[in-house]
Amino acid sequence: MGWWMMQHWGVELARADYPAPSPGPVVFFDASSYSVTEGGTVTVTVLLSSPADEAVSVDYQVSHPAVGVVESGTITFAAGSTSYAREISFTDDNYCTGTITLTLQLTNAVGGEASLGSPSEASLDILDDDVCDCGACPTCDTACGS
Repeated sequence: MGWWMMQHWGVELARADYPAPSPGPVVFFDASSYSVTEGGTVTVTVLLSSPADEAVSVDYQVSHPAVGVVESGTITFAAGSTSYAREISFTDDNYCTGTITLTLQLTNAVGGEASLGSPSEASLDILDDDVCDCGACPTCDTACGS
């Protein structure tokens, strides 16, 4: 009964007496990219493809190419839950810095036979709302003002 494997002349054969158990839930971002303007708020959502019978956790990190990891932690889905949303607000720095791109990454899904799905990495663009007359803008890092 059930799933079993057998060897027959060096070839593995699979036989099912009933349907295979469904795979565990898959953890993934709801989008592969997000964007927000300075002074604005963006919601980043991580989804679980199906509810698990037990808690599922996944590690995350936020990184910047010049700085490295700027934040990391663990997201935990309670049993039966399928969505985790985090609202992130950005202050307006009044500097002409151009668009800043952060990388969001999910790793190490644990519990409820969970696995990582796609996308497990996403970009977050922080759009500069400052206009400066400094020659090299948008990367001049000059304070905008009068």
